[in-house]
Amino acid sequence: MFKHVLVCTAFVIMAVVNPAIAQQSAPTSEKAKQIEVLVNKAAALIESKGKAAFPEFRKEGSEWWFGETYLFAYDLKLNVLLVAAFPQNEGKNQTGKTDANGKLYHDEFVKTVQSKGAGWVNYMFPKPGQTQPSQKWGYVKAVNIDGTAGLVGAGFYPDSLSAPTSEKAKQIEELVSKAAALIESKGKASFPELRKKDTQWFSGDTYLFVYDLKSNVLLNAAFPEREGTNTTGQKDANGKLFHHDFIQMAESKGSGWVDYMFPKPGQTQPSQKWAYVKAVKVDGVPSLVASGFYPE
Repeated sequence: MFKHVLVCTAFVIMAVVNPAIAQQSAPTSEKAKQIEVLVNKAAALIESKGKAAFPEFRKEGSEWWFGETYLFAYDLKLNVLLVAAFPQNEGKNQTGKTDANGKLYHDEFVKTVQSKGAGWVNYMFPKPGQTQPSQKWGYVKAVNIDGTAGLVGAGFYPDSLSAPTSEKAKQIEELVSKAAALIESKGKASFPELRKKDTQWFSGDTYLFVYDLKSNVLLNAAFPEREGTNTTGQKDANGKLFHHDFIQMAESKGSGWVDYMFPKPGQTQPSQKWAYVKAVKVDGVPSLVASGFYPE
C-alpha cells in the first residue's frame, strides 16, 4: 500500500468555529492567492527533493516559515511528518482527533486532495506560540514525495488580516459617513429612508444597521426582525462577540473595521464579513452606524 503524505503551510484566522463554517466558499483574498502560490512552490520542491526538503521548511524567518505562516506534513494514515511551528506534534498520529468544534479536519485534508487534487479546508488551530485555537483556512495540494503519493498545503488565520483597503471598502466608508451625517441631522426620522431597497443606502448585499451602545438594535435594513432586540452576549458562528467589538470600536476609536461571520441577505449560512463602524448620536443618544461587505 502506498504511503501518502500531506504538507500544509499556514496563515491564521479566528477563534471558535461552528460546523456551518464548512459551507463557506473558499477564500479569494490576496492573502489566499499568496498561500496558493506558496503551496505550489513547496510542492515543486518536494517533488524534486522529497523529505530532504523538510529541513529547509523548518527554518524560521525563511520564505517557508515567517510570522504565522509555516509548513506541516502528514501521510494519509494521519501520521504527522512535519509541523515547523509545532515540532512536538511530529511523529504523532491524528486518527480520530478533532478541532475545537469537533471537526475531523485531518480527514478533510485527505479527502480534499483525493477528490480534487487541491483545495481549501477551514478548521480551528492555534497560532504559533499560542494554545487557544483560532479559525484557519488551509490550502492543500496533491504531491509525490520520494515517489509516494502525498499532499502539500498552506493556510491563513483571517482574524490576522489587516483592515480592508479595496475600492469596495472605500465605498462602504463613504456610505457610513454619509449616513452618520444624515442621522446626526434627522435622528430616527432618517430610518425609513435608510430602509429603502435599491437605493444608495440598501443595494444588493450592502445595507445599513444602527445600534445604541447598550447593544439594542435600532435599525437593520436587511434583517428588520432583529430591530428592537438586544445583542448582548450574542456570538457569530466562530464564537466572536462581534456586537461588543462594534461598540468597542466606536467608543475607543470613533470609527473602524470589524470582521466577523454573518449571513448574506436572504441566506441563513454565515459568510465572512467586514463592517465599517462609526460613532453617531441618534436623537442625542450615543450610538453607532455601520455597513459592510462580504469579501468572498
